[in-house]
Amino acid sequence: MDIKQVKEIESKIGFTFQNRNLLQQAYTRRSFSQENGGLDNEVLEFIGDAAIYFYVMQVLIEKYKIRSNGLFTELFEDKLSQMRKEIIAGKNLARNADRLGLVVAEYFLLGRSDWQQQIYEQESVKEDLLESIIGAVVVDSDYDSKKIRAVVVRLLDLEHLEDSPHIGFGFAIDKHDSKIDSDHKNPINYLQELFRAKKIPKPKYIDLGMHDGEWFTAAEISEYGLNYKASATSKKGSKLQAAKKLYEKVCKKLDGSPFVRSTRHSGMDIMIDAGLMGGTPFIEIRDETIQTHKNKGEIQMAKIENNDSKVVKTLKEKMNQQGGRAHMPMLKGGFQEIWLSSDGKGIIANGLKDVVLKWEHFAAIVRKAISIGGKMYRGDSAAQDGARIGSDKLSLDTIDGYISKKFYGASEGDTTLRRSTYYSAILNWAEIAKNCRADGKGGYIIINLDYSEEE
Repeated sequence: MDIKQVKEIESKIGFTFQNRNLLQQAYTRRSFSQENGGLDNEVLEFIGDAAIYFYVMQVLIEKYKIRSNGLFTELFEDKLSQMRKEIIAGKNLARNADRLGLVVAEYFLLGRSDWQQQIYEQESVKEDLLESIIGAVVVDSDYDSKKIRAVVVRLLDLEHLEDSPHIGFGFAIDKHDSKIDSDHKNPINYLQELFRAKKIPKPKYIDLGMHDGEWFTAAEISEYGLNYKASATSKKGSKLQAAKKLYEKVCKKLDGSPFVRSTRHSGMDIMIDAGLMGGTPFIEIRDETIQTHKNKGEIQMAKIENNDSKVVKTLKEKMNQQGGRAHMPMLKGGFQEIWLSSDGKGIIANGLKDVVLKWEHFAAIVRKAISIGGKMYRGDSAAQDGARIGSDKLSLDTIDGYISKKFYGASEGDTTLRRSTYYSAILNWAEIAKNCRADGKGGYIIINLDYSEEE
């Protein structure tokens, strides 16, 4: 492995080695050492495996904890364990090694037999490689937790788990999939746990009997006037489908024009958000008692300046209407919590806590989009896959390509983090732009005509 190859890998993983022999060791299989002597990657693999286990746990706890006198998490232990299991699974580690372009045949040191069998194409070898590289970082950094965590988060893409189609994050259910087999995707179990945690009466399932060869079941929450009926060829299946309908209404908030009403139940404030998307109603129930406790003393208002652009003014007004903290819907389902930064310079998203998404960034994105016709590709998938800024896949006309160079100190030819996911979702939430799914070239935003003359 020459110095150019080493630097390429360092760029991909976001870490510069002091002892670059450790990186070569991470690519050295036992078969090579047995034939030629020297060190192999197996101890580094052992170290990396332990680091991954710990920092994945840390990220999940930080994401779902609610501060109280002790430690309380929004999800139960079995769900957290299931998430961790999927994240650290060999196939997911191998997938991320491929995503980052770390699996390059000429980088490996292999024995003759392994070369003939091209074992570097095997999933287990890719998994070992990712673990070994992380192990090399652990040793080279002298166990610097900040540096190790940054590499683990980057290599496993932990900042964007909710967008991953490979991780059952947030208990997302594919509405086109009628077979819900894994426990964490079972809406009956999820609704029961959610409502127990929120101290809301659990849903009732009413057997309506068999008609025309199918079982019918109704799932209802009478306190809130929710009632959904479904059928299937089996009694169990009809209950599952009824629960799924209820789940999709209660737990999946879609974009639209929301209104809010509140009620009291069991001494707790229960907020019910509702709205329409394409004529389809949605409703979300959440416990505002916990939210108020969590935000106590942190609520602030954004100061609206005379020289604020229309985009900035809209964003500030929306955040102020929500008391400085809100939940925005994500394109692939689920929510992201957003709040005003303490310095008043922008917004922070829960999935990108270390970055302030500044007001001027949003205004610049809208101006750029208008300058190229009102439609602007996000570039998030390309950034995630390690595309270079200025390349065809991550041009300066994409959000990630544009803002990385303009605001984040990146240069053409560099790789970058995927930030456009959050900018786009916030612009969509504020109704400044429409956030759209991929059209063949990638996902994109379309600027609302009301902002088409943004200066």
